[in-house]
Amino acid sequence: MIELGWKICTDMPTALGREWMETNGLGGYASSSILGANTRRYHGLLVASLHPPVLRTVLLSKFEEAVIVQGERFELSTNQYPGAIHPLGFQFLRRFRLEPFPVFTFHVGGVEIEKSVFMPHGENTVVAQYKVTDWEHGGTPVSDCRLELRPLIAFRDYHSLAQANGNVQAILNDSEGRVSIRPYSNLPALHFAHNAQTLDQEGFWYNNFEYAAERDRGLDFSEDLYSPFALHFGLSAKTPEATVVASLEPREVSQVPAMRKNEVQRRKRIMGAPPVNTRFPDLMNNAGILRVAAEQYIVARGEHETIIAGYHWFSDWGRDTMISLPGLTLSTGRYEVAKDVLETFAESVSQGMLPNRFPDFDEAPEFNTIDATLWFFHAAHQYGKRSGDRDFVLKRLYPVLQDIIEWHVKGTRHNIKVDADGLLAGGAEHQQLTWMDARIGDWVVTPRRGKPVEIQALWYNALRVMEDWSEEFGHTSDAILYRAMAEKAKTGFQEKFWNAEAGCLYDVIEFDQKDAAIRPNQIFAVSLPHPLIEGEQARKIVAVVQEQLLTPYGLRSLSPHCSGYVGKYQGGVVSRDSAYHQGTVWPWLIGPFLTAYLRVHGYSEDSRKDAAGFLRPLLEHLTEAGLGHISEVFDGDAPQHPGGCIAQAWSVAEVLRCLLDELGQEPVKSSKKSTSRKAAVVVKPWVWPCRLVTFSGAANLTCDGRGIRVFTPGIFADWLIARCPIMGCFQDSARESPESMAHWFCGQSLAVMSTAQVLFLVMGLVATSKFQPGRDEAGLIERVKQGQNEAYYELVRPYERSIYMAAYSVLQNEADAEDVAQEAVLKAFMHLKTFRAESKFSTWVIQITINEARMKLRKDRRHLYESTDAGLQDDDGQYLPKDYQDWREIPAETLERNEVRRAIANALASLSPIYREVFVLRDVQNLSIEETAEALGVTQSTVKTRLLRARLQMRDKLAPGWGAGWMEGPAKEPEKKRAHAGD
Repeated sequence: MIELGWKICTDMPTALGREWMETNGLGGYASSSILGANTRRYHGLLVASLHPPVLRTVLLSKFEEAVIVQGERFELSTNQYPGAIHPLGFQFLRRFRLEPFPVFTFHVGGVEIEKSVFMPHGENTVVAQYKVTDWEHGGTPVSDCRLELRPLIAFRDYHSLAQANGNVQAILNDSEGRVSIRPYSNLPALHFAHNAQTLDQEGFWYNNFEYAAERDRGLDFSEDLYSPFALHFGLSAKTPEATVVASLEPREVSQVPAMRKNEVQRRKRIMGAPPVNTRFPDLMNNAGILRVAAEQYIVARGEHETIIAGYHWFSDWGRDTMISLPGLTLSTGRYEVAKDVLETFAESVSQGMLPNRFPDFDEAPEFNTIDATLWFFHAAHQYGKRSGDRDFVLKRLYPVLQDIIEWHVKGTRHNIKVDADGLLAGGAEHQQLTWMDARIGDWVVTPRRGKPVEIQALWYNALRVMEDWSEEFGHTSDAILYRAMAEKAKTGFQEKFWNAEAGCLYDVIEFDQKDAAIRPNQIFAVSLPHPLIEGEQARKIVAVVQEQLLTPYGLRSLSPHCSGYVGKYQGGVVSRDSAYHQGTVWPWLIGPFLTAYLRVHGYSEDSRKDAAGFLRPLLEHLTEAGLGHISEVFDGDAPQHPGGCIAQAWSVAEVLRCLLDELGQEPVKSSKKSTSRKAAVVVKPWVWPCRLVTFSGAANLTCDGRGIRVFTPGIFADWLIARCPIMGCFQDSARESPESMAHWFCGQSLAVMSTAQVLFLVMGLVATSKFQPGRDEAGLIERVKQGQNEAYYELVRPYERSIYMAAYSVLQNEADAEDVAQEAVLKAFMHLKTFRAESKFSTWVIQITINEARMKLRKDRRHLYESTDAGLQDDDGQYLPKDYQDWREIPAETLERNEVRRAIANALASLSPIYREVFVLRDVQNLSIEETAEALGVTQSTVKTRLLRARLQMRDKLAPGWGAGWMEGPAKEPEKKRAHAGD
């Protein structure tokens, strides 16, 4: 219960800043100040949602209330008019409390009268009751007490204001205990049920109500309201209660006791028992208040439920809904609501994007956010984790999330697309895509185009969520792809976002520009379930955020030490929007900060005490501004006055989540699986999963085409020599010390590496088997096209090394080759439906790889492609040196053992790209001349010419000054040479 005493109630400036609110689960509400004086255009006793949860319309603004005691009239109402407050009913208000709904206690004329207001759940209905609770408050019994209520109606959109006009249809439909009015034909009738003794049908306008909060916000603030009638009640010891029900449906006063009882019981169930917590009992006493508040944001949308972002003026926003869902529904055990909300938004996904807002007038949803979609992954993940509803996740959410990933890879609205570095980029002119979304006309105050830091944290978290679910559901190929994408994103992030000078993260990176402004967005890289940053860097981030951004009511949106900081959120629209994300404090950010703080401090007892201290001011705020709720924003400068919406969903949600989940029970630390991703030895994987094995004298590393495996001593050297004849020169040392041998080519005795990497590090060049006998490749392709994604791993597995080697042949850089290999495999998967059966899949995927590698070269501006040597014929295929012989016939025993790898790698690196490409595809990968030509997009004659030149250059590099003698062997006919060159 929240209770305010007479000192606050009779202090008009203070009391006008305390606002109460009732909601009905449809988006409608009743709300005003505790004095009954409306200070906002959004205040009203019945603000109905005509198309839940939108089309909110102020039907009944308020009642003008008066009590006549022993013939003396006392006005209970309070209104603001130009230059005057009239009447002064607040002088009689002695107490206000929420128990569970608003109750006002007046002492007037020797009697005590309690007024209560509540809304039945699921109806556009409000009930107002007045009851004499003390007939002898002044010491003298009262025998004559009457109540007069005059409704003031507006019948206008809740964003607008009403003005006196001659179009009001003042016709009343009056019957016993009921009266109805429909002042405008385009709006529904409003029905009043009552137990009044008499009804006065005289109607007239009340002019020039002033709304102070609207004036302070720089908006229109004057309104006229129409009163169609007055109700007169006689109160006595026998009938001490007056009741009025205002509704869009005809109701009876006799229904009120049941309505009230049902609503009280419903709220008791929502409130539940206080959490048992011996550490912080004072905090846990607020859990019930926050539970009731949480319920008020959950509203109907069609046959489903959704979450209102804030009261009074927000509808259901995708971003706010997904951020709020864990705290509002999962922390409170409302799993069925969470499921319904997720279902609602899953149905609304378009081009891989979640709608950011549903407009009020049945217009198309707005898809102008990059982060709402990513928060959808987080909300879905938390639902699956907390509810255990595996079936819903697999059948309903997983396919939608898969589609979202695909759209983000190939690109969707507003230039949102995964970049070559694995990070997610987006942005368009005059568009605000992140939660820092203030815009004034065409001016986006904080545009944050490019790669915002929290977007990368959310993207990485989404990929890890999909990886985990793919593994759980048995979708191996999906897990492989998501794992590779996540690793690539993590590598790209860690290489680019760390600001060593500030000891934290950059806020946005756009091309080569790095925004070093200290903002709270970086906290998500530490706080999300799958963090991008851990260890010492994470501790530094939390420390910087705590020092520069933390206030008693949440985190500032910009450090006071940064240019552009605005410490006050006040004034007109332009002034407020300019400050919205330039220093203004956001309470909801206390949630991720508190989670990150506890995580980096190991959930120690001291850190939990600190966290409790972070929450206390916000819990004390429950008795300020929107009573029982937490405001949208606060000033950046002390003393941090509240602003924005009086009741914000994510503010309540994150405080409730922290209270119940972080402090209310034993914390759940990072999972073992998540921790394992931070291996002691970090080696970049590329496309396929690799195994983490410990090297010892009893078990050695080897490869089977899928990754590193464990083999017994001795088998390793035999396998290597058998697969790679050129490595025969190492057989003695390999047999004598397989451990040192493995360490030499892996670089570590504990490592995670792909087969292609190991083989390339051994010798630089490896011939690979192109096809598995009896393999139905066409069938595999068809299965993938039909949605059996797990078949893709089997389809592409034989070409792993070929893809990597093709990429390396162009880029000559292992890290770049790994990145391009991932991109090529992913692109082939995304575009497999366009693959034509008359082509070979191997040729097609190699062609994609070559194209991706060339694009990367052009983008990085590292190389320019060279033309063929001047004066030589390119395409006739007749060029054939007399001393030519197949380079692969080099006897291994003629090479120096310790220089093989370096010599071959250096020789390959020295080739021009056009020669290196054809050499690797033809002589290393064993593609035919025809397949090589198709992969490179050149003629077969050009392949032959470039191949010959490449072989000659390799010969010269590997045996300088030796001429042709080093290749001498059994005599071969020229015809055979030509046949080999063009086979």
